[in-house]
Amino acid sequence: MAQLIGSSFLDLVPDECRKVFIGFIDLCRVEMCTTELSLATSSGKTLYTHLAGGPEFRDHSHTSIVVTDISARKLAEEDLRIANDELEQRVEERTRALRDSEHRERVRAEELAGGYTNTRLHRP
Repeated sequence: MAQLIGSSFLDLVPDECRKVFIGFIDLCRVEMCTTELSLATSSGKTLYTHLAGGPEFRDHSHTSIVVTDISARKLAEEDLRIANDELEQRVEERTRALRDSEHRERVRAEELAGGYTNTRLHRP
């Protein structure tokens, strides 16, 4: 948090997000709203935030915005997404292996059954 103290909040907002952020501020002047925003800290790290804002209850000429650090949640969500992707890949691989094994066993069973039937038909 030390890298945020003394910084203008707008300086933390990446250039490509500034119009969206300013639009969010404008909307908060007239109604309650929320959004998520990725911020660039002076150390080069990304800080994931949740913003909630709206007009002041007692004085509608002022706007209040609460910024919450949701970086830990975002990183956990990414870890979960990666784990789910890996799990899906393992399930696909195991399903494929099971189908191949079933196919081999069916062919083998048919060969054995065919040989047995032919043997029985040709016995004296």
